[in-house]
Amino acid sequence: MISSFILLLTLYLILITYYLIGWNRSKAFHVRSRADHKVTVVISVRNEADDILNCLQHILTQDYPSEKMEIIVVDDYSTDDTCKLVESITDDRVKLIKLKDSPGNHSANTPNKKYALTAAIEIAKGKLIMVTDGDCVMDPQWIRTISSFYAEYEPGFIASPVHLNGPRSFLTNFQKLDMLSMTGVAAAAIQNNNPTLSNAANMAFERNLFLDSGGFGVHSNQPSGDDLFLMHKFQLETDREVMYCKSNEAAVTSKTVNTLKDFIEQRKRWVSKSTTYQKKSVTFTLLLAYLVNLSIVVSGIFALLGSTSMLIYFLAALFSKLFIDFTFLYPVSRFFKRSSILYLFLPIQVVHILYVVTIGILGMFFNYEWRGRTVHKTIRITSDKVEN
Repeated sequence: MISSFILLLTLYLILITYYLIGWNRSKAFHVRSRADHKVTVVISVRNEADDILNCLQHILTQDYPSEKMEIIVVDDYSTDDTCKLVESITDDRVKLIKLKDSPGNHSANTPNKKYALTAAIEIAKGKLIMVTDGDCVMDPQWIRTISSFYAEYEPGFIASPVHLNGPRSFLTNFQKLDMLSMTGVAAAAIQNNNPTLSNAANMAFERNLFLDSGGFGVHSNQPSGDDLFLMHKFQLETDREVMYCKSNEAAVTSKTVNTLKDFIEQRKRWVSKSTTYQKKSVTFTLLLAYLVNLSIVVSGIFALLGSTSMLIYFLAALFSKLFIDFTFLYPVSRFFKRSSILYLFLPIQVVHILYVVTIGILGMFFNYEWRGRTVHKTIRITSDKVEN
């Protein structure tokens, strides 16, 4: 068992070193030319009455020609005042689609984000589609930065940074550091030409490429994963590059979830799609990270039971993991000006080990709830529930 654990740890150290090399090789993007193509910002919303006006205000005041942008909000059967608030905006750049009035295999009880995005993209006038979430805010240069990045490199898919903010608490800081890590891995993996992570709160792609390649295709009924499935599809099935816009001006900031229950349900949703990725290298990477964390927990238990060899491995693995993770996170946090969160690195990372082991099991084998809907295990959608 010890030899297997050592092999896992070695592979993990190599993996994070690989990401560190990718991060260091990636170049920060600075706007060098003024893009002028039409951009459509698409926002799929469900019960976003608390945040949608703030989000739209940040987009409407972007430093980008008003005649070159439009915003399409797609309402996914909201039960609050989201639609009324969007309809109260008189700016003709904002359009509202109510999914309940649109044809398709969706209902009030099923997660419909892919249908919502597709409905907006089909009527969009922009050459470049930029997708974000209804609780996000962004820099005034957000559209200009990503649009200029697209104009300069012409990639098929652009992933961009996502940060989190919320009330001061350990749970908030845990989410902020975890997202910072995922943001760094996303940038590094794409730089290494092995896209692993992306975030639907901040992604962009060509409208025609999306439509010509069949949109979300076989993953249309998958409740989650609109970002990763699309990114992997573009890389595997088109001749266009997947690129990362490494820029602070290209980032959006989303809200953390504020209760432990909501956090667990969110992360179960994220994990639930992990066995359906087209790229098996992504599944291998996630499995390796899971097994390394599991090996630390298991060795710790055996160490408490008196095993000297397991105690030695536990200490060596724990400190090796902490060292390599910090080595990777430090330059990422410096670039995104979020180094202050690192003072909690040690306690968060220790908890993170237990979190990974626990949430991996919960996400793979248990149902989850999200925005008032229950998603059940096995990939089948019926008229009143979703099974994944």
